Amino acid sequence: KEECDKTKCPGPLAYYKALNCTPVFEKKGDCCATEYNCDHLKNRSTSKCYVNGKEYAVGEKLKDEDANPCDIGCTCSPGYDGIASFNCAVVDCFHGPTKPDCYRKNSPDQCCPGEEVCPENPEDRAICNVNGKEYRDGEYFEVESDPDLNCVCQPGYEGENVEPFCMKPKHPYCSPDFRHASDIVNNCVPVYYADQSPQTSCSVSSRCQNDNDIVIHNEKSGDK
Repeated sequence: KEECDKTKCPGPLAYYKALNCTPVFEKKGDCCATEYNCDHLKNRSTSKCYVNGKEYAVGEKLKDEDANPCDIGCTCSPGYDGIASFNCAVVDCFHGPTKPDCYRKNSPDQCCPGEEVCPENPEDRAICNVNGKEYRDGEYFEVESDPDLNCVCQPGYEGENVEPFCMKPKHPYCSPDFRHASDIVNNCVPVYYADQSPQTSCSVSSRCQNDNDIVIHNEKSGDK
């Protein structure tokens, strides 16, 4: 039997996974789902914020156990349209120039780059090989099979995407319901750059319906 490669399946799979939607298969054993059931999102209150299956009331601060590294000063707040989402501080990391042959080292559990590192021999800087690409010590890299992983090249990396090289987020980066719950309530669709893979990448924005839209039915939906 052929191995199932989900990255070959159509649709924004990382988006559905982040929203915890349930795949629906035409028949048992199929690799790719024909659709995703996201009905659990319809039961949510627009006056509450949601993360990791927990409800937060308006005015409640995000707990550390639910916060990713850059989720600083986050509070559940009503949006301009009355739909609650988390509103967080704008993090301005220092990205100034470094001395020659020096670099700032990132860390999977920190929001901003750390102190400047100046090795005695720049050629001794550790190199990590990931998906056919080379990354150097302190540089972020993405794992195609799990885009939510926060990974940084460090000495000793041998292809195992585990701590201390990688960290799982405390809530999915690809999910819009953390800061943009109105996109879900209004049935907006995820938008990607042309060179992105919707199967593994997070969307860059959303496109919401408007009165000028023309709906073009495909064969299957037209039969319903």
